[in-house]
Amino acid sequence: MSTAGLFTRVPITRQALADTMREEASIWLFVAKTLIALFVAGWIAMRVDLPSPSTAMITTLIVANRQSGLVLAKSFYRGIGTFAGAAGAIAIVATFPQQRDLFLVALSLWIGLCAGGATLYRNFKAYAFVLAGYTAAIVALPVIDNPPGVFDSAVARLSEVLLGVLVSGVVSDVVFPTRMRDVLRRTARDQFAHFTDFIRASFAGAVPRDAMENAHLRFV
Repeated sequence: MSTAGLFTRVPITRQALADTMREEASIWLFVAKTLIALFVAGWIAMRVDLPSPSTAMITTLIVANRQSGLVLAKSFYRGIGTFAGAAGAIAIVATFPQQRDLFLVALSLWIGLCAGGATLYRNFKAYAFVLAGYTAAIVALPVIDNPPGVFDSAVARLSEVLLGVLVSGVVSDVVFPTRMRDVLRRTARDQFAHFTDFIRASFAGAVPRDAMENAHLRFV
């Protein structure tokens, strides 16, 4: 191996190692933030004596994401879906408190309506519809023999989910936040740098034909 080739490979190896360590650091930071949100939500839920602290803890895992903005966006739609499902459960139980058959029919229609809405939308909007459907079942079915308890069931479910959402949003936005705009800017900057290097090498005639074709395929 020539001396020039050795010196050329050393910076490439160092750059690859630096990129790997940076990626590993971001992964472990994400894991640490997720665990912090998980345990904080569980501790608060137990301190205020919520019926199911595990719901708040699971919520932090569901909305977890590396980018703070995506955590807030998913949390927003999870809150909307939970609120809509709880309101639907209260309305169904209040309408058919003594008619179990009609109650089940109404609940089935509500779930079907939410499932239909989930197929019409994509991303977090569909997620909100799905939540509205199964939240109504989670709130209403346990109190089918005790209709007056539906309000307490709805409040408990809302409190647990909103606690998990709030804790996740605060931890994600305060503890070493990762902004989507920073990721997009860095990606655009890297793509522009690769593009200018490709143009420079192409005009200099230093790009083999196979590499040129692969670059065109990646661009397409």
